[in-house]
Amino acid sequence: MDDQPPREFVHMCTLYDLLVEKSVDNVFIGSITSLVTSMNVSHAYYTRLPRLLVQLGCIERQSKGAGGKPGVVVLFRRPTLDEYLTTYKRKHLTRSPQLDTIKAAIETTNRRLPSIDIPRWMQSVEVKLSELEARVVELETSDTKGGTSIAS
Repeated sequence: MDDQPPREFVHMCTLYDLLVEKSVDNVFIGSITSLVTSMNVSHAYYTRLPRLLVQLGCIERQSKGAGGKPGVVVLFRRPTLDEYLTTYKRKHLTRSPQLDTIKAAIETTNRRLPSIDIPRWMQSVEVKLSELEARVVELETSDTKGGTSIAS
């Protein structure tokens, strides 16, 4: 019997570590697909790994990136092997939720709540929003001086 953790779990942990490395205040802004690509794993993992991290309560996708627009992912915690085996593997072997699965989901929710500093994160979002608003005003002002307006 092999004592190594499942390859899928190892890849999940690698992806989570990359997200942490590239995040600011537990918020990753960018392309998850690019990170998975950099891991040199099978294309089958491109959507599977992020989905598993969401199912385990390790991350939450605030918005999906598309067309050059970056996605926003909130990071909560690194996955554990026990949680992966209990929540994911058992979940797909049976059709009805088992007590262990429900208990793991409740524990995951309880761990997620205190792990993000929401006021600090909101302050960061507000600063970025103010910067963008100032830039829009600047662009509108420069365009109206030239005789055209973005608003029209």
